Amino acid sequence: MHNIGGIFPNEARIDKARAFNLSLFKEELALPMIIHQKLSQLLAKQVFEIVDEEYYQRFAAIPL
Repeated sequence: MHNIGGIFPNEARIDKARAFNLSLFKEELALPMIIHQKLSQLLAKQVFEIVDEEYYQRFAAIPL
């Protein structure tokens, strides 16, 4: 589940994150590959309807 955000290519991740109103750090803007973590968490919530916050703490360093 952690890598499901990888469905978006690196060059599209900044735009996708902004479209979903995710906050981005300057490091993520410089290296969009690491945005997959936030996108994965968002997809888990919205697509797979996983609502257990403890679940997200297992693979996401930063809460949405």
